[in-house]
Amino acid sequence: MGQTQDNSSNKYFNRYVALLAMVGDPEFVDFLAEARPQVVQMGFYGPQLYALGDTDLGSGYPMRLPVRGIDQVLEWQKDFNQQVHRLGGKVIGHFSMTTTWGDPKEKTGFFESYDDSWPTNLLGPKPVEQIADLVQKSADGLMIVGDRYGFPWVVGCSNNPHWRQLHRKMVEIAITECDVDGFVSLYNYNHGCACEYCNQAFRIYLKNQYSSREILSQFGIDDIAEFCLDGKLGKVVGWIDTDSPHPVNLQLEAMRFSQLSWKHHYDEVFVKTGRKLKPDLILGSWNHLGFVGHHERNVMPKELWGRDEDLLWYSSGGQFGTVAEGDAGIRMLNLKFIWELSGHKLPVLGRYEGTRTRASIAEGLACQGPGMGLYCNWKDPDGRKAFIDYFHFAEEFEAYFHPVKSHAEVALVFPRQSVLAGDDQPVERFRQIGQFLMDEHVLFDVLSDQKISAERLNQYRSIVLTKTVALSQNQTDLLAEYAAQGNPVIVTSDSVGPVDGNIRPDWFTEHKKIFSISLDNRSELLSLLRDEINGGLSQFDTMWAVRVNAYQQPGRIIIHLVNYNRIESEAGGPANESPIATIDIGVNLRLRECHKQVTRVTFLSPEPPYREDLTWDREEMQSQDRLRFQIRSMLVYGIVVIELSE
Repeated sequence: MGQTQDNSSNKYFNRYVALLAMVGDPEFVDFLAEARPQVVQMGFYGPQLYALGDTDLGSGYPMRLPVRGIDQVLEWQKDFNQQVHRLGGKVIGHFSMTTTWGDPKEKTGFFESYDDSWPTNLLGPKPVEQIADLVQKSADGLMIVGDRYGFPWVVGCSNNPHWRQLHRKMVEIAITECDVDGFVSLYNYNHGCACEYCNQAFRIYLKNQYSSREILSQFGIDDIAEFCLDGKLGKVVGWIDTDSPHPVNLQLEAMRFSQLSWKHHYDEVFVKTGRKLKPDLILGSWNHLGFVGHHERNVMPKELWGRDEDLLWYSSGGQFGTVAEGDAGIRMLNLKFIWELSGHKLPVLGRYEGTRTRASIAEGLACQGPGMGLYCNWKDPDGRKAFIDYFHFAEEFEAYFHPVKSHAEVALVFPRQSVLAGDDQPVERFRQIGQFLMDEHVLFDVLSDQKISAERLNQYRSIVLTKTVALSQNQTDLLAEYAAQGNPVIVTSDSVGPVDGNIRPDWFTEHKKIFSISLDNRSELLSLLRDEINGGLSQFDTMWAVRVNAYQQPGRIIIHLVNYNRIESEAGGPANESPIATIDIGVNLRLRECHKQVTRVTFLSPEPPYREDLTWDREEMQSQDRLRFQIRSMLVYGIVVIELSE
């Protein structure tokens, strides 16, 4: 299925402004000059522009084009991009992979422009005579149509070579005419396309993966040459339909096929075409995760997950969570998940709110990504101040943010092999345990079960598993060897059965450091981590709504703290973020037998007290490899820089 080498360079930036709708107000550039973001995400360069650029509809949400006319919009975007370049920043634009606005019955949007005002000077001759030969189709051969933001839409097909041809030309125009620095793909969907291109490609896909006998036994298909997609298979975002007549294996393969089709489409348009024109092109994709739920690449092969991308944007949905309900900042687990599966690339949460501006920026900074993926309230005085204060803080202390290695003590294993086998039940356990570990301030990483290796296991003092049935023999052997070295392996009890994959019945009795616990007994999990880890865990004495991450750099440890506690109300907007400061945060940090001397401990924050040199117990540190200190007060976000010397 093509090369698997990742040609991206793991770009890093953490001062980032993203707006879906375009901003034509000249004062926006003044804001950018004051805030100094490294990257601005704004603008449209794909089929949506060519559908509505010449119409009044283009001035409405979600595009809000500042001028009318495709040539005029491109010229405006070129001028904006150059203004940002003069400020020292870069611009990445939006590019729809599928959705384009237009009503086939009323001949509006893309249908009007395609028939009456096709921009031959930009895109060349029309690739086909009618739009129906570009887009996704149902099993009866009709165009798939829908509605969003009050606009009708049709959706292009990733397997359609003519659609890809159009995209390549649009990318070329964006780079050569507008000097854009990158793209974030939108609408990475398959609505159940059953067009001739998808049918042909799916037959080839199955034949390349399976023999005729396997295709019959596993999928119930006796003649692959005659098999046709039914408009329900291969939907993205999607999951297994228990009422479907199709076997689970066929549903999974159809989803994987659709996700691979999107990936090949993405690579052809942005990597092969875009990076040929501009090798340092910043690339990302805008996907949807909810709270570690099903998403646009949930069954994508691990070697292709985020390959050649720099920015992994995942919308977290409209459920914001409240402190009163015990749900504040739990979607930091999403960021940990993205960081792991992408191979430590930039994770972004697209938050659909404009109130908790500081907390949203802070959680991104604390998780090795740029914060606040959407709704930059730059006109609001409080929102503007939050961006400026936090960006200036990140700029002043950028040496403490990147590059880093994790200083986590525990790994929570994400059961991706179970998901790939069609079992998503362990993901709920993963979410519950992840939230609990965050509430208890355990320093932990997410570890995908597909990435279990001796090297990865040895980075941590303990491993927590939510499911073992999908583990391979080699993986269970590695875990047993890890436990034999004195490291606790903790498994939720309902995830182990008499025929649980490669787990032998004596696995728990043979190894003193392998434990089975009830998912409901969270206190036992915490006790095991504290008591069975040699030397115990680091501990943070503060309220549960404070989240803690820690990283290493040569000669230092950096702790990030994000406080989500606030006065909650129905009123929105940055002025109503209303954070409640947390005081007297006690830190008891394990130093991992580093045999180094702590020379300085400094608390830094974009809010008062801004900077404070902290004191610590030198005698205890020398005798127990523990560093104890206290932070007097923190409003929303702060980092602790611990300087070490031999």
